[in-house]
Amino acid sequence: MEKNKSAMQQQVGGDHYKKLAIQPMEYAFKNRLDPLQFSVVKYVTRFRDKAGKQDLDKARHCVDMLIEMEYGKQAPVGKINPMSEKPNEKEKIFLYTKDGECKLGFRLARIFYVVEIRIDNDNVITSVVEYWDSDNFIGWIYANAK
Repeated sequence: MEKNKSAMQQQVGGDHYKKLAIQPMEYAFKNRLDPLQFSVVKYVTRFRDKAGKQDLDKARHCVDMLIEMEYGKQAPVGKINPMSEKPNEKEKIFLYTKDGECKLGFRLARIFYVVEIRIDNDNVITSVVEYWDSDNFIGWIYANAK
């Protein structure tokens, strides 16, 4: 590396960032992006000059991870079982409400328990377990359904 230039004016291996008006790292730093956001910017910026479709696939993977980390894993897609068919006890299930929501829970005897995980502003995690009557739901699907 050249001693008279700043680190942001240099690149080790290639020139796909040096020719840009602003490097992805500088943009990410100034905008306080998290690592996944930075990776998306990096891969989308360089795909034409470096790894092509593979960089776009990497960016998509980072977006999928970001969605999962921000919003949780999405419920599986499949046939929703009616409430008249009871799931196995203690098995993790997704319960679908009449309002169109999807809740993670399980069944013990005739009662359905809904589990909510909350993270407050101080990064303290709490879990809340509520019991709901089956009349609140239109159906369910096993959480490990494929």
